Amino acid sequence: MAIVEHFISVIIPCYNKESFIAEALDSVLQQTYSKAIKEIIVVDDGSTDGTAAVIKEKALLHPVINYIYQQNGGVSAARNTGISNAQGDYIAFLDADDLWLPDKIERQCKALEQHPEVGLFYTDLFKYDYKQEKLTPVRVIAYQADEQDLLFKFVAKGAPVIPSTVLVKKACFEKEGLFDTTLLEGGEDIDMWLRIARHYAFQHVEGCLLKKRELKDSLGANTYENAKGYKIALDKMQQLEPAIAPYRRKRDALIHYKVGLYFYKKGEHAKAFREVNQSFKKDVKLFKAYALWLAIFVKQLSGFKILRNS
Repeated sequence: MAIVEHFISVIIPCYNKESFIAEALDSVLQQTYSKAIKEIIVVDDGSTDGTAAVIKEKALLHPVINYIYQQNGGVSAARNTGISNAQGDYIAFLDADDLWLPDKIERQCKALEQHPEVGLFYTDLFKYDYKQEKLTPVRVIAYQADEQDLLFKFVAKGAPVIPSTVLVKKACFEKEGLFDTTLLEGGEDIDMWLRIARHYAFQHVEGCLLKKRELKDSLGANTYENAKGYKIALDKMQQLEPAIAPYRRKRDALIHYKVGLYFYKKGEHAKAFREVNQSFKKDVKLFKAYALWLAIFVKQLSGFKILRNS
């Protein structure tokens, strides 16, 4: 396989994952094509539990593990530290509470052999309810190496890239820079994928090759922050590429809908109503926004009747 000419640096950002980090590391060490993995860089982002001890114990048995400690700066800062220290010419990310399927790297390496020009490879995934031992497959949009107008499609439809599924050329970061740590959670990832999509092809590798553990405090759990971060990332890209403006209307509508749903669930109906109205202005065909508008109206009407009868 031609991939033997290349080496992969695996980067695992980690913060207080004592209960999960050993299993995540095992999922890397047990890859069917482990000889392509040059190093496993675990960036401890200021953990205060027993995470460090678990990693160091693993590293004694597996010299391929490189442990780096830093003061807490967030997941993107940890990934940036990993990238800056990586020796491989390809980088694969894995969140410390996620798990790779055994043939994840092998499948992506085969795709790399077929498409050496591609900048980033990504896969489908399983949502992993580890308490119930339940796996739910998630099929993402499958973009191909010869996809035209990829940036505009990402803006319009969303970038279907989960960090723990990624295999990416280190050269992409050398050209586009590191993750922007000034953005909100949810914006940091999409900002990076959009920047890479300006100059590099993406290739979907079919198959659920990641088990993404569902945790209340896991990355991506805060829908509201994600939605706000996503919008800021789009604003930033529009400064670089003004031509994306008409392509982002449906995405903006969906963002306003998600923020409106967040406020609705919190009982802040006036704020929810404003967000839904903004959603309509961007895309009148987002039908689930109408359902949310009706739910808000019914809640407000019920509250008015209770107030009037009291």
